[in-house]
Amino acid sequence: MTEYEFIRGKVDPLRAKALLEEVCAVLPLDNRIIGRASEVWRELRRRGEIMDDRDLLIGVTAIVNDLPLWTGNRKHFDRLKGYGLRFWDDGGP
Repeated sequence: MTEYEFIRGKVDPLRAKALLEEVCAVLPLDNRIIGRASEVWRELRRRGEIMDDRDLLIGVTAIVNDLPLWTGNRKHFDRLKGYGLRFWDDGGP
């Protein structure tokens, strides 16, 4: 999902994709992520805290893989802290 967000606005998205994949590991959306994201989505919806699906999937990918999230839009993800999301700037990996 992050890869998509990164390359979609580039002049040469395929080249940007290749360069990104040279320097970053790309984690696929798997059944653990999809299942957990659907649980979190239902809980957020019940509380009236709907969030963008892309942000939800990015955040839950970090949670499921026990990785801190590095983002410039922390406010988009803050509500996921209660589900175990950690941020890179809160002490790193």
